[in-house]
Amino acid sequence: MRIYGDLHNSDDGWGCPTFDASRGSAIIMAGNLRDSKRQLTQFVRRFTSGGAPRLVWRLIRLLDPYVVASYSQEGEDMVIRRIFDGVEDGFYVDVGTHHPMRYSNTCFFYQRGWRGINIDADAGALAAFQRARPNDVNLAVGVSDEVGTLDFNVFSDPALNTFDSRLADERACQVIAVLQL
Repeated sequence: MRIYGDLHNSDDGWGCPTFDASRGSAIIMAGNLRDSKRQLTQFVRRFTSGGAPRLVWRLIRLLDPYVVASYSQEGEDMVIRRIFDGVEDGFYVDVGTHHPMRYSNTCFFYQRGWRGINIDADAGALAAFQRARPNDVNLAVGVSDEVGTLDFNVFSDPALNTFDSRLADERACQVIAVLQL
């Protein structure tokens, strides 16, 4: 991502003025959106004195009206989008939701009118869903093919939480707690 500031004579070698925060306003030009979003968010927060994710996306859409936000970790939501192209009011069940936006396979669809069920064993994660997705059914339960009580491994990064003991052992240095659910 390149951030350009007010027009002045300091050329960066690309024929464009460089960013100078002391000169006030700036024009933001993003190249690879996925790589640039974090940098752009930090820039906007710095100059708007607070978190402004909606403002970031408004700026990005002004710069590139064809941009489509992917919320999934590896773009899975864009694959699903292609499969269900044209479906305007679908339904989803998201198991192991973690967060309403971060690594979300369903956020893109919720924003386009789809509704569904979000399930996560971490009750703390569901509070964010209640705020961000009030039109969904949000459940704080564990899901398994086994009947009984299972160990739920909680990590410092909630995206890593799991019932899978083998996977938890691989991540053992990061475990915060093991809960019986």
